[in-house]
Amino acid sequence: MKNIDPKQLFLLDFIGASCSCIFLGFLLPLLEGYTGVPSNIPYLFAFIALLLAAYSSISFRVYPKNWRRRMKVIGMLNFFYCGLTILLLMRHRETILPFGWAYFSIELIIVFFLSRLEIRTSRSEEAAS
Repeated sequence: MKNIDPKQLFLLDFIGASCSCIFLGFLLPLLEGYTGVPSNIPYLFAFIALLLAAYSSISFRVYPKNWRRRMKVIGMLNFFYCGLTILLLMRHRETILPFGWAYFSIELIIVFFLSRLEIRTSRSEEAAS
């Protein structure tokens, strides 16, 4: 695995979680008729994304000596977020429209691969200490 700057990975996670928060908290509720997802669901996910963004932002700004533990935590939290997304999709599979499936599928793929990268980086001996 190539060297990945863990601090920049925290920044990337912050940017991604912030984008998710904006899309889920502002855009998707307005598009309920196009997504088929009840408007209260995106608000819940936006709140979770906001918490994840805050955690990543703090980790980026402070960049503690125990960054590996923080990186592992954010990676695991992102996996948890993926699991919640899958539960959401399964619970509302009858009402979710193609646009809703597309949005959540793309978000799932991005967050899943970011989570894997974070977990790998937290275990990597190559990453800057």
